[in-house]
Amino acid sequence: MDVSAATEADIPVIMQLERIDGYEPLVGRWEADQHAVEIKNPANKYLVAREGGEVVAFAILQGVTTPHRCVRLRRIIARNPQRGTGSKFLRMV
Repeated sequence: MDVSAATEADIPVIMQLERIDGYEPLVGRWEADQHAVEIKNPANKYLVAREGGEVVAFAILQGVTTPHRCVRLRRIIARNPQRGTGSKFLRMV
């Protein structure tokens, strides 16, 4: 699993992951325009995990520029739950 910063090109797959059945009450979801604003905000960091070139998880961190060294994990989603991907990704985040 490779973890890297997400780009605006990743927004469609991020939205797809947010819309997996059962995830909305747990993590919420945004439309593309909201993601486009948030991904450009320097106080936020979007991360994606890829396996074989496919995005298998993403996370949104907020407050990464705060001097208080307190970061909010706004959202974390793994494509295939119950396989350990999310746990591994969280440790990498």
